[in-house]
Amino acid sequence: MADTTVVRTGSQSLEQSFVGADSDYQAKSYDITRRLHGEPVPLSLVQEQLWRQALSSSGSYRLHHESIAISRTGPLDVPTLERAFTEIIRRHEAWRTTFGMVDGQLTQVIHPRLGGPLI
Repeated sequence: MADTTVVRTGSQSLEQSFVGADSDYQAKSYDITRRLHGEPVPLSLVQEQLWRQALSSSGSYRLHHESIAISRTGPLDVPTLERAFTEIIRRHEAWRTTFGMVDGQLTQVIHPRLGGPLI
């Protein structure tokens, strides 16, 4: 059975500041079921918009890029930098996620790990 966590919408004091201390408002709770690894995950609204934008574009614009520039001086410890990137990617599924079709449904494909060197 999947692990379930109850999520409360805000703390009691925060709620009281919005609705007033004398209100009989009760916060709702929602069950969030932990997704099993390998289980298909539907796209979020923003991901679906990116997918549709990519389909309507041509050429290199079909890829979604995020880029940053870092300026530094001194020697670069490449193995340490690569270990740091590898750990970030291991911890955060978003960096290992692509979109694909599974049984005719557009889904997130979360890859277990990246192969090969990053740098």
